[in-house]
Amino acid sequence: MTVDIRIEAGGWDTLDLVTLVAKAEEATLSELGLDAEECVVSLVATDDASIAALNGEFRDKPTPTNVLSWPVEDL
Repeated sequence: MTVDIRIEAGGWDTLDLVTLVAKAEEATLSELGLDAEECVVSLVATDDASIAALNGEFRDKPTPTNVLSWPVEDL
């Protein structure tokens, strides 16, 4: 699995995101029966204002949310 983590807001650097993502990855892949070699995860750790802007742009819901996801294919 390829994992790309980008931290865009303060506060996230105090957490061990690499370990947290690895645990979430393992549980998710196991549950879905997926091969890690075929998966790519990109994680952006940001703040409420930035995620609200993205949520507004892509989902017409300009409020913060915990998760936004996109398919691998071009939109």
